[in-house]
Amino acid sequence: KGLKVISRTSVMEYKNTTKKIKEIAEELGVAHILEGSIQRIGDNIRIVGQLINAETDEHIWAETYDGKIDDIFMMQTDVALKISTALKAEISDEATALISEKSTENVQAYDLYLKALELGGFSQEETQLKKAIVYLKSSISLDDRFTEAYALLGDMHLMYYWMNFDRSTERLEKAKVAIDIAKGVKPNHPSVLKAKGTYYYYGFRNYAKALVHYEKARAITPGDADVWARIGWINRRIGEWDEAINYLEKRLQLNPRGVE
Repeated sequence: KGLKVISRTSVMEYKNTTKKIKEIAEELGVAHILEGSIQRIGDNIRIVGQLINAETDEHIWAETYDGKIDDIFMMQTDVALKISTALKAEISDEATALISEKSTENVQAYDLYLKALELGGFSQEETQLKKAIVYLKSSISLDDRFTEAYALLGDMHLMYYWMNFDRSTERLEKAKVAIDIAKGVKPNHPSVLKAKGTYYYYGFRNYAKALVHYEKARAITPGDADVWARIGWINRRIGEWDEAINYLEKRLQLNPRGVE
């Protein structure tokens, strides 16, 4: 909770940029920039990361990781915890457990999940949502206890329903089945809570129930811009304009370059 982390969608446009660190930081409204690279040859992987103070251009933390692709989750956890320590952020036991928790042991399943996440995030194109659903089904076939993949599958079915590509009860049932499986594995995981909130929001316009689940997800992962946005949209729908503005402004802080 002590860190403001900018969403990936806002950061990716700076890939291969020639802009200076200070300029990027000003555009994103942050004090520090994490930059790095990943090289993969076969099963071998090298990750180089460095955390930079945007104002002074000082390197606060830097490290190189060499290992196998199956070590990627351990490396990811280590990077997150060391950056938090370098910035003197207070990390709760709950947050540490969430950071340290492996989503899946299957790297291929995780890769498919990330592809679906890239395609399906607030997409308004039917072909993209279809592809995302296919990726997630393939991911789940490789790991039938991959909570985040099941939760995202439910979310994608709900987006498909919400965008009027398929307004059938069968589509809602597909979403419910996926979310229920995710809930059975990790009932209080933020991805499950978010998907459950979307089930009530997109599926039934039950804003009260949706808000309960969204607020629980926000408490666990306050850096998730999507959750702030969805709460803001609900407040707009129920006429709570000041609350809507507050939540959507927070979403803008976390995802300043996003378009949705």
